[in-house]
Amino acid sequence: MLAVGRSFRRGILFGAAFFGVSIVAPLAAQSQRAAPIKLEGLSRQEFEKLPPDQPLTLQGRRLTKSDFLAEIQQKQSRAFRRRGETLNLASRVNQFQEKEKARIQAGNASRLQAHQSMHKIGSGAVAVHCLGPKIEGFEVDVIEPGMHYLTIKGCGFGCAKGTPCSGPEGPGEVRLHGNFPGGSVHLPMSPYQWWYVWYNDTIDVNMPPGLNSLVDHTVQLQVIRKDGKQSNFWPLKFKAAMQTRLLKLSDFQVSCSNAATSNTCGPGKTADGEPDPTKTATVYHEDTVLSAGKDTFSLPLLKNGWHFQNYTFEDSSAPLSSVTPPEFTPSANTLSANLNYFWTILFNGNIRYDVAFWIVGPEGFDYK
Repeated sequence: MLAVGRSFRRGILFGAAFFGVSIVAPLAAQSQRAAPIKLEGLSRQEFEKLPPDQPLTLQGRRLTKSDFLAEIQQKQSRAFRRRGETLNLASRVNQFQEKEKARIQAGNASRLQAHQSMHKIGSGAVAVHCLGPKIEGFEVDVIEPGMHYLTIKGCGFGCAKGTPCSGPEGPGEVRLHGNFPGGSVHLPMSPYQWWYVWYNDTIDVNMPPGLNSLVDHTVQLQVIRKDGKQSNFWPLKFKAAMQTRLLKLSDFQVSCSNAATSNTCGPGKTADGEPDPTKTATVYHEDTVLSAGKDTFSLPLLKNGWHFQNYTFEDSSAPLSSVTPPEFTPSANTLSANLNYFWTILFNGNIRYDVAFWIVGPEGFDYK
């Protein structure tokens, strides 16, 4: 009877212990899943053992393992690739210059075609009587170096009614007053075929092409006859000749993350590691465990009329590793930048991305 009692008590104790373990074990596992685990520094084996609903933290953010994997897949599917042409520095600058030249020439050709049908010898309109030269209108509101066939309208410019004055200089000169060397620049007359257009009410002039080291500013147009009589001033906007440049890494203040075991934010390089003059910077991070970081590129305010023209980004990171670039679309109003690049490396992976920043501004002036 005593033996039976002891066996009964041992059975109860064993059952209670088994029941307790069966409850405590799941509770312990649930408690472990409830406590968020920091993703940075996890090995692949440690990460793979985590359940899908395991709470995690990544750079201070809360998410689950499933959320993290979905986020990585989404970033890979939305890979942000290079925009713009891949040209060497000389070709890029030459392309810009040719584009600017073509734009000016297209305007010149359009004005020439329009004027040829209007300006014929002896076809000038009857001039309104003026005591002296008077400007009443100009063909454009903005004047640029290299523009041709620009018409000044007015009266009293010094020729007989309905006939052009002879000679390339006419009965006087046209000057543009502004921030030019000497305070003004002479505007030569525009020849159409074999005569120059200087009527009593119409003068056609060219804008000299070689005006460098100038910024955009307000200028004043004036006609001065050879008898010394001067016209009124006609206000215009002067647009400086422009040039383009690739920014260097040294132009930026760079905060390069050291979250991985290997971290480099250096001048632009090719895939073979040679210097690349079409890129501002090449960034590389590598790690054996899961790591994440942020690189920041900051550019102080551009000066002297310079602004951003173009920006390119190329991501060539290892599979599953990803970088999220900033949303950056430069325009004529973009004078500075503070750009953050967030990246994540998954287990024996690496991040590699290249950036290029092009700016445009007046010839002869620095952007700093």
